[in-house]
Amino acid sequence: MNYNTLTLAAYEQRRFDLIVNVEETGQVKLDPYIDSKGYVTIGVGFNLHSASVRDTVLTTFGVSNTGTDRRYYQQLAWMFHKQKRCTF
Repeated sequence: MNYNTLTLAAYEQRRFDLIVNVEETGQVKLDPYIDSKGYVTIGVGFNLHSASVRDTVLTTFGVSNTGTDRRYYQQLAWMFHKQKRCTF
């Protein structure tokens, strides 16, 4: 068995590629969508109902909880927190 040493960047890219292929059949979803459990989700399965994930996603998209973005950030956080599962 051969082992390869990966840089952190190479490891993160391989991990991302694996998640995209397993979770999203190879396509990253850039728009929010309803996942199989009825939650608003974005990207490669980031559940926006979960506070820790939601806050990380909003921050990554440049919406901060400070300054001029604070009200918008809090409205989005509240909306996703209060979201109920969609049932079909």
